[in-house]
Amino acid sequence: MGYEGSFTNTVRHHVLAHIRETGSREFTPKNIVDRLDIIREKEKKPVYERLCEFVRRGEARRIETGRYEYIGGPQRQATKRDVIWRFIRARRTVTVADLQEVSGASKDYIRKYLRLLVRREVLRKNGKSKDCSWTLVKDAFRPPADREDAAYQKRMRKQRRLKKREAESALDAAEISASSMLAAIERARTALKELEV
Repeated sequence: MGYEGSFTNTVRHHVLAHIRETGSREFTPKNIVDRLDIIREKEKKPVYERLCEFVRRGEARRIETGRYEYIGGPQRQATKRDVIWRFIRARRTVTVADLQEVSGASKDYIRKYLRLLVRREVLRKNGKSKDCSWTLVKDAFRPPADREDAAYQKRMRKQRRLKKREAESALDAAEISASSMLAAIERARTALKELEV
């Protein structure tokens, strides 16, 4: 084979090589199997499984039975934090309003992230007011790791569980209240019917 790595990467490598050679993003499983010099049916099955995996992940699409189009690796959706970090790196000096306009994040979220970057000595705050600017001091290709993020996520999960329990308790109380109210209405109807007779 001549290619190091997992079998999925090997299949991907040969799909990309086929695309480079033919100039077309379309391929068939036979194209890949031939490139891998696979003859036995039993050995072809893992190739077919990888191609199905590419389709599931959005890396390729099935045009028709036995024909695929390679789209490319699945792209991770940029988070608000990614957008904020890229904007800070591009501009070097930013305000909360700038970041809010670009990312769509709330002011509180942005301020919390900026404070984290100040603690990591990546940013410097210029001024004391809420409308101050922030300057990039230490540039890095990736944003600094947020060690507090795991703890924050854990707190949020706990808070969601508590809110869910409270909502379920309130719903149970409302159902009990509603059923007792319906029973009272039914008793009143019965009493009214008895008076009419």
